[in-house]
Amino acid sequence: MRRFAAGIAVAIMACASLAACGQSDYCKAVETHEDTLNTLGQNKSNAGYRKYARALRAVANVAPQGVRKDWITLADATDGVVRAHGRIGLPLEASNSQTFAKLSADQLRTVNTAYEAFNNTGDERKAVVKNVKAECEITLS
Repeated sequence: MRRFAAGIAVAIMACASLAACGQSDYCKAVETHEDTLNTLGQNKSNAGYRKYARALRAVANVAPQGVRKDWITLADATDGVVRAHGRIGLPLEASNSQTFAKLSADQLRTVNTAYEAFNNTGDERKAVVKNVKAECEITLS
């Protein structure tokens, strides 16, 4: 009976110590920013894209080496859209076909380059979604 009780006590202590370890910093960061990450690009405003970039960068800072570069690329591309809009003096939320029609060729090139970089992150997006699912058991959309 004492062996059984000792075995139970050891099992309880092991479970408690494992629970204390909890998730990795990476998974905690993903979980903290999950709502923002799942709405990437939906809030077409300077504030919205800044929030996306901050969330992506926060996860990148603690991401495993194998996927860190992907997170950084996503953060840089997202931040690049906001910076491009700042350089041309047109907030994201004011962007539409009429406002774009009034831009100079250089301004259009600036914004277009940023959007191309953002839109060309499909491989990185797939990589981080796959990694988060495997590492953290969190499904990002």
